[in-house]
Order: sequence, then structure tokens, then C-alpha cells
Amino acid sequence: MIVADDFIEDEVLEKLKDRSVWNHVVDYYTWYDCSREPSNVWEELIDEAVKRLSLPKPLGFEYWANDISEGSDIPWHVDKDERENGVNHKVVTSEYSCVFYGFPSIFWGGMLEIPVEDTKTEVERIAPKYNRIVMMPKGLEHRVTRVWTGNRLAFSFGAWNKKPWLFSESDKVESKFLKELVYGEK
Repeated sequence: MIVADDFIEDEVLEKLKDRSVWNHVVDYYTWYDCSREPSNVWEELIDEAVKRLSLPKPLGFEYWANDISEGSDIPWHVDKDERENGVNHKVVTSEYSCVFYGFPSIFWGGMLEIPVEDTKTEVERIAPKYNRIVMMPKGLEHRVTRVWTGNRLAFSFGAWNKKPWLFSESDKVESKFLKELVYGEK
């Protein structure tokens, strides 16, 4: 795991202070094929992270943002593609995942937790500090604790050597589609 503070320059952070820029990644999962040039600030940020953290460049990246509202959390999970050819039978994990705290949110809670042992009674907690990036290796289980006040906004991306099934028909998918498909939520 890698944790790096003061990750990007002020001019990029200035762009990300505009909440409307985040509307393109909140509620969407997007595929970025590494064989092409970046087409937006998010893909530029991914390329910069790969370079600065000396990460292997995969076939592509899935990226999204989580806007966790007061009283909400994200339960224990592994970043994965849960279906293959539309069938719920094969789980494939991303090569690595990153989360970047690039919006000057004011909130309490929303800690990134990683279990230290199987029972999850011992965890490593990483604060969602502004301009911090966290790289998690393949298959690392993690969660986000309850946000007690405010909203926690973070940008995430996962590296893939094979394009996930989710993007078989389109390179941009609404998150509500994924929730319906995988979890049966409406």
C-alpha cells in the first residue's frame, strides 16, 4: 500500500475545487483505455498517479467518484468485476486501486479502513486528507466508515488488464445500473 500526501499541484487542485467538475464522475463508472490520450482532468490525474507512484500501466482504468452523505458508509468490499458475459459466476479483481481526496470537503468520519487480520477486529485507518492519494494492491479488502457530518467526496480508479464486463456495451455506465445488476437495488 502507498499513501502520498500533497499529491498534485495547486493549479490542478484549483480545477477540482469546482464541484460541477465532479458531476462527471459521481454516479458514473467510466472506462479509460490507456492506448489513447487522456480526454479530461480525471484521466490526466490517473496518468499522473501512475507516473508519480511508479505503478504499472495496465490495459485501462475504471474510474468513479463516491459522494458519501451524512449518515452513510461503504461496507467491506474488494474492487472487482462481479460478472462475466452477464453471468454472476466469476469474480475478477483489479490489479490495484487508488483513491484520491481532491475536493476540499468539510466532514467528520469517512475513514478508509483496511483489516489487519481476518476477524477485522484490528484495522488500519487512513484519514481522508485533502490532496492525499492511497494505492491499494490487488484484492485488498477495505471499507469507508460512517460519515457523521458533511459529505465525503473522493475520486477512485482501478487498473485492469482486461476490460471489465461492465463496459461491454458502453465506456460510461450509470452507477444505478450496476447496483440494480449486481445487488438487485432499484
